[in-house]
Amino acid sequence: MQSKNAAKRQASQAARSLTQPVNNSDFINQTPFRAAERHFKRKLCNFDICFDPTKYLSSQSTTHQTTLDPAEQFPYLNTTPSPKIIELEFNLHHQFRVNFGDTTLTEPTNTTNKKTPALVFPSGLIFIPNQFTPTAQSRIIKECLRDYTKLPNFTNLDTHYLCHESHHGIWDRHLKLLSGELTLNDKDSYIPLRNQSDGDDVDVDITIKHQPPQELDINQTKKLLKDANSAIKSTPFSPRTTELLVSDAVKKLRWTSLGFYYNWSKKEYYDVTEALVSGVKPRPKSFPETVEKICRAVVECVEPVTGFRESRYIPEAGIVNFYQYGDSLMAHQDRSEVNFEAPLVSFSFGNSCVFLMGTETRDDAPIPIILRSGDCLIMSGACRRGFHGVPRIIENTFPEYLEDYGEDWEPYKEFLRVARINVNVRQIW
Repeated sequence: MQSKNAAKRQASQAARSLTQPVNNSDFINQTPFRAAERHFKRKLCNFDICFDPTKYLSSQSTTHQTTLDPAEQFPYLNTTPSPKIIELEFNLHHQFRVNFGDTTLTEPTNTTNKKTPALVFPSGLIFIPNQFTPTAQSRIIKECLRDYTKLPNFTNLDTHYLCHESHHGIWDRHLKLLSGELTLNDKDSYIPLRNQSDGDDVDVDITIKHQPPQELDINQTKKLLKDANSAIKSTPFSPRTTELLVSDAVKKLRWTSLGFYYNWSKKEYYDVTEALVSGVKPRPKSFPETVEKICRAVVECVEPVTGFRESRYIPEAGIVNFYQYGDSLMAHQDRSEVNFEAPLVSFSFGNSCVFLMGTETRDDAPIPIILRSGDCLIMSGACRRGFHGVPRIIENTFPEYLEDYGEDWEPYKEFLRVARINVNVRQIW
């Protein structure tokens, strides 16, 4: 049986390896950031070398503002000034309960003035542990799968499939197939393949026939679909794809857009590029009310740290990422926004993950951070331009408190049991 001291030394040595220059003939050009990614993508990687802010905050007294003394097992924190534990005056947990009308738990009146704990890194990264109730989490999870995968939003599936031919969204049709309301003989049980020669008019006619959302008139919907089709056509088309059973499509779902549509191939937002040339700021696309309320509350909560006032904040674009076991998001920088002063807000549900936060160069070793269901990250200041990524979804970390939320919850639970949903939102202008 390995002693605690031996285990601690082993974790310390593994963590130090992330900060050492790479000297491996097989990966001679490998950067420290890439070395960290490779470590966490291994089947038997060492999660003990990760910094777990939730555990750290729960083990510390936050009566006063505290400076984190890096533990021996986190030597990479020695390379920069230590993060600080602070208490934010804004009660984010209470605000979320107000926003979602959550009356499932009795909240003592004296908790309305309770402060929000946070961990602030020198780079401008801010961590807030889960402030959502289980009921709030379940509601947001349902909206992400059921509502945000419909028009006017577009998903990764739109590259190869005509996902919006039916009145019902992908998730709605998946539920009908599970309940037996749809069978394998029904047309709506399948998503047809997009023909390489499909033009703009095909999707526009389909969308008008099935009535666009009320907040967008027909001309706006035509423009939205024309922009999306341009992005779709610029993406390589695989000739081996065929029509897809809707339940199989759900398993292939990886992201959906919110607000301004982001062209992954060109790495730019539609309307924004045109506006930079014309000098005319575009009209913001419709944005989900639930996500906007969350982001505004978070921005107001961290205002004393970021200095960015909530009254100036406009959530204009977002991505909902649907990670499955084995998925990852490689190191990247956010460069497409015009406004880097406004904070980026990110929150997640489901299984835990390893999040890597680096600097403006991959040559610096990143800090590996464990993020759990409901945790919130705010990127502000210097870290807005830092490399970051998600190399690993940690298996079998689905929270027990999300196990039972009624009969209609079962399909959502089964999806999320092997997945993680991340919502990240930014202001473009």
